[in-house]
Amino acid sequence: MKHTPGPWEWRSIDGGWDGVDSSYGLICKLSLNNRANARLIATAPKLLKACKAALAKCPFPVGAALVKEQLQIVIAEAEE
Repeated sequence: MKHTPGPWEWRSIDGGWDGVDSSYGLICKLSLNNRANARLIATAPKLLKACKAALAKCPFPVGAALVKEQLQIVIAEAEE
């Protein structure tokens, strides 16, 4: 399943909730004590884009193979 395209934005929702919203609608709803989590979730599309850019543009010397492997894992998990 593909994720909802970004950008995602954190916003306060009436009734004591925080949410992560996109132009496609509400992504998730969290209680107010999870505001930091809501903000982190909202950055997910930007983080995925940054991981892809790092993997595509950065030369990986032999010693950085682990970094490359970890980026590939993160991208694959995000796109499941």
